[in-house]
Amino acid sequence: MEHVLLNVGLAISAVLCIYFIYKSFKKRTLLGNRLGRVLIMMLISIVSYHTNYHSTNKLVMYFAESVCHASYDWMLFFMTAFVWELTRRKRHSFMKHFFIVLVSIDTAAILTNPINHFVFSYHIRQGIYNTVALVDPRAFFWVHMLVGCTMIGVIMFLLVRGILMTSRYYRVRYEIVGTLCLLTMVFIMIFIYDEYSVIDLSKLFMGIAAVFLYVASFDFQPIRLMRNLQSYVDENMSDATIIYDDKGNVLKINAKAKNLVDDYLIQNKDALLEYLELEDEESRTIKTINESTYEVVYKPKHDDRGFYVGSTFIFYDVTESMKRLEREHKAATIDSLTGCYNRAGFFENVDKFIEDKEITGGYAVMVSGIRDFKGINGLYGTRAGDRVLKEIARRFTDYSYNVPMLYGRTAEGKFTSILPFDYLDRIVNELSHIQIPIEEEMSVNVNMCHGFVVMSDMNKPVEYYYEIALLALAECKKNVSNSVLEYSNAMAMEQRRTQTLIAEMHEAIEKNEFYIELQPQIDLKEGYVSGAEALVRWNHPTLGKIAPTEFIPLFEENGFISNIDKFVWEKTAETLKNLSEEGIYGGPISVNVSRVDVTAMNVAEEFEKIVSKYGIKPEMLHIEITESACEGNKAALISMMDSLREKGFVVEIDDFGSGYSSLNALMELPFDIVKLDMDFMRDGEEDHKGGVIVNAMAGMIHNLDAKIIVEGVENVDNVRKALCIDGDAAQGYHYSRPVSVEEFAEFVKKHKK
Repeated sequence: MEHVLLNVGLAISAVLCIYFIYKSFKKRTLLGNRLGRVLIMMLISIVSYHTNYHSTNKLVMYFAESVCHASYDWMLFFMTAFVWELTRRKRHSFMKHFFIVLVSIDTAAILTNPINHFVFSYHIRQGIYNTVALVDPRAFFWVHMLVGCTMIGVIMFLLVRGILMTSRYYRVRYEIVGTLCLLTMVFIMIFIYDEYSVIDLSKLFMGIAAVFLYVASFDFQPIRLMRNLQSYVDENMSDATIIYDDKGNVLKINAKAKNLVDDYLIQNKDALLEYLELEDEESRTIKTINESTYEVVYKPKHDDRGFYVGSTFIFYDVTESMKRLEREHKAATIDSLTGCYNRAGFFENVDKFIEDKEITGGYAVMVSGIRDFKGINGLYGTRAGDRVLKEIARRFTDYSYNVPMLYGRTAEGKFTSILPFDYLDRIVNELSHIQIPIEEEMSVNVNMCHGFVVMSDMNKPVEYYYEIALLALAECKKNVSNSVLEYSNAMAMEQRRTQTLIAEMHEAIEKNEFYIELQPQIDLKEGYVSGAEALVRWNHPTLGKIAPTEFIPLFEENGFISNIDKFVWEKTAETLKNLSEEGIYGGPISVNVSRVDVTAMNVAEEFEKIVSKYGIKPEMLHIEITESACEGNKAALISMMDSLREKGFVVEIDDFGSGYSSLNALMELPFDIVKLDMDFMRDGEEDHKGGVIVNAMAGMIHNLDAKIIVEGVENVDNVRKALCIDGDAAQGYHYSRPVSVEEFAEFVKKHKK
């Protein structure tokens, strides 16, 4: 009966090993591959033992026993590799090859031992069936034992380290593997050293070990972790969801995810990350799968000690949202009347057009306008005007089939195109005088004029050349005999004016041609003057008052803006001192810092010198920095803002929403006040989404303990909107235009707290 039970036990162990070998390799993962090799060695040892147990041929019995011992070596070697992968430790190439050499030498010695008895001698155990026992170990036997013990030591070290360096949720996994290893080796050693034991319990135990090793590797689900994840899972299971453990095994997956994602990708988290083009950190992406669009959110999860415990993939179906966005984008970039690009669409696509086309003769930007388009609308009606526009757009479309060009309707009666300069004359000739039917038997003669400019510097944006071409078109329209005009001649006068301003800017400071005006800021709740903004003005002796919009961009381009800024800072500090000493005004005045200043000087030290010189408090000078300054050296900007705040100055973000990323600005820039322009707020009036975004931005600003100044307030309705977002102060022509210091003093007296 004993041998029947033994045979049944060995058969069960072998079947379990075979089953889980299949399951392990089916995983198609490195961990599954290594576990499968461990189980193959277990199976070989079981078969060898069974052969030994049933054979009557001594040489066969001796060889089977040697194979069994060799399989122990390789089982430990593969177990080392398996545990290395299980604990996610990088295996050193040297150690791997070192063990391969040792185990290979040991295997060769053991397999030849039945002939040369180089490792040990054999003894036949007597029982119902005879088995081989090892006696008289030779010197190399201890080398064999040392190799095995070394690998056992490495395995135990890795498991202990894994227990100490992993989340409490997964420690039991390593404890299970360690216990299985130790029990298996204990049973093996008992059988080896007990000359009278016929039954090798380790072979019966190996089937059980195969089950638990597989479960610990792939089907282990920590109950406490699953409880913690359950609420998160339930919340998101309406969307395709996959939850992985710390080894990349699937803990939970719903039917939607199974139908959406290929099984290979489901079972291989790293492959899924690569397929989705996601980093192994919290991230998201938009991916088209099976003709639907998904926003995929990947989130690694850590326990309270910071140990990684798993991750989740959630696939949100955003197909309809993306289609809606595409429709909205099309509506925003395509002219609904003509079907060609509008202004936004033209400039959105122009860079890609230039990149895709290889033109040797250079590009020209041309703006084409209809002479007296308003007259056509007035005389024949707007329907006739619409037909004219459609016909011109159709002709541009026809030309584009033969000419590499991009075009769009960028204004009411204007079309802008970018095309190779060599084709310019051909297009101008065909478009200058055309007859367009507007009724069945009625046509209208349309005269067009064109202003163009050759793109001499491809580093400059197309918008720059567009503005120049507009100037050329405006000049062309002035002369009826002209149908086309290149930017030059009259436009050059403007250039000369620009050069005059640049040449005289240094002298203008010395002659006090620059001065400041102050625009009051009104407290929205109490109506008093809570602050002001200092604005620079230039009164040229021959050209008269020059608009800041004309000279400031020039100075920013050539770096002179830093000189102007320091002049304004000094004048503002002096004004603050005088107004305070006269008891007229003791509030703050804000001054601008351009992005050029950030790298041109130590701004914080400059302001510190100024407040010290005039004896005013730092908080009386508010420092305005435009959000678009982040497009330069962001690190230097943040450092400067931190330094200013540490020294007691109040930092404001101006032109919020105009550039960079507004959300990034809130997250990364240190500030005390945000200036919201009414134009930014008007963007939120067009649809519900925009309004929600504006209100959310305002809420976030207040939650960051910052104040909001609404600028560009022109009327009572603007005031109401500023109050709706809980603005703290308002600035704009509704209250006052920028005024002289003297006028500001009078204004303050009328609007005291």
